[in-house]
Amino acid sequence: MARLGPPLETRYFEANGGNLGGDGTEEENMSFRGPRWSRYHQTKLANAAFTYGLKKKLDAANITNVIPLLAHPGLALTNLQVTTAADGGMDGNSDFMNQAQSAEDGATGIIRAAMDPEARSGDFYGPTAGWKGFPDLLTPEESLYDDSNIQINWEGCENAVGKFII
Repeated sequence: MARLGPPLETRYFEANGGNLGGDGTEEENMSFRGPRWSRYHQTKLANAAFTYGLKKKLDAANITNVIPLLAHPGLALTNLQVTTAADGGMDGNSDFMNQAQSAEDGATGIIRAAMDPEARSGDFYGPTAGWKGFPDLLTPEESLYDDSNIQINWEGCENAVGKFII
């Protein structure tokens, strides 16, 4: 769900010394709002948009032996909760996280994408039964392959690490 929300913003790809709006209030953090969650959303949307940007570039170059796929873990209890709880983030023992599946079960979306012989370029896998469970083939939201999101993401990545040659 974190990938859903407003479009990518260039400022999240710029060198700014870590000044991205602070961590927000406890109330904002508990309700998945505020600057901490805006940054988290931007990273999840950027990951997904990169997949569809790569697919677009591979298709344009008629490259078919690379298959970009996308997977999400649903709600999985990982070390992320341990590390963020120390500085006011999500608590792994919260009522919300008590609904989570294990980290191992969260990995099944990636495993299915990598191992499914029926997987096709651009396929997206993740649980559909709430936030956990078997990873199904999903329909990607329009924002994931939106030209503006892809451009902001691709240019930001290239500015950070250099031009990608396809």
